[in-house]
Amino acid sequence: MIDVTIFYEEGTRGGRSDAGDTGGRPRDDLDGYMYTGFAIRGHAGAAPKGSDVVCAAVSSVSQMVTLGLLEISRRYPEVRVWFVRDEGRLECVFRGPRSGSSGSPERHSGGEELRWPSIMASFLVEMLEATVRQIADQYPSKVSVKRERYEDIAKSGGETHGDGD
Repeated sequence: MIDVTIFYEEGTRGGRSDAGDTGGRPRDDLDGYMYTGFAIRGHAGAAPKGSDVVCAAVSSVSQMVTLGLLEISRRYPEVRVWFVRDEGRLECVFRGPRSGSSGSPERHSGGEELRWPSIMASFLVEMLEATVRQIADQYPSKVSVKRERYEDIAKSGGETHGDGD
């Protein structure tokens, strides 16, 4: 079984007041929160190693999101990304600016809001969740998805990227 955990925390992403079409994803309960990362553990066991399409699908989307987060970190050093990867496990979380102390967004020298890179990173994790939920719908005995409040894996080691790294 592949266990996928989506991390979130309180944030200033600005919850949506309209429910809108969520494409079947449970989203309304995260209004006002930010996605901050994910953890994927285990193997689907749907086929022999190397030919398991369920593992391949989850691995592919998780690697894409990890690479996207690392690219955001490269372009915006104030966004830090931590990840831990070993056999059957990938954890990836990010930290970035939310809003200024006055409640209004801080800005880059070019005028862009500092929190936009964090919003982009949060959106990548949201897309990971939407994709793995679709996979879990097709293979419910092979993939499970849940949400948890973020607990700091950055303190437990792993590679760090961003903010001068």
